[in-house]
Amino acid sequence: MRLNISKNIDASLLFSNTSFFEKNDNASFESAVDGIGLHLGYTLFKQSRTSPYLTAGVQNLSFKTSNTTNDDIRTGYARESTIANSLGLGLC
Repeated sequence: MRLNISKNIDASLLFSNTSFFEKNDNASFESAVDGIGLHLGYTLFKQSRTSPYLTAGVQNLSFKTSNTTNDDIRTGYARESTIANSLGLGLC
């Protein structure tokens, strides 16, 4: 979700939920990743054909992973999380 706060400033609220699964002859692997983040953007000037912008944000990412062997031995790991910071510069 993106909100225009003022003429040159906008904010984005990000939600993500994805999972990965892989299986081969010997084992299977599964991981679920969830995230939420907030990003702020600033457009330097909008009078030209291309507009340079700056962006910064913070995200909280968490994941849970499990493995299963052909012998039906399932190994589950505790959910872990991390905080990620992002900085960007671009043209739009």
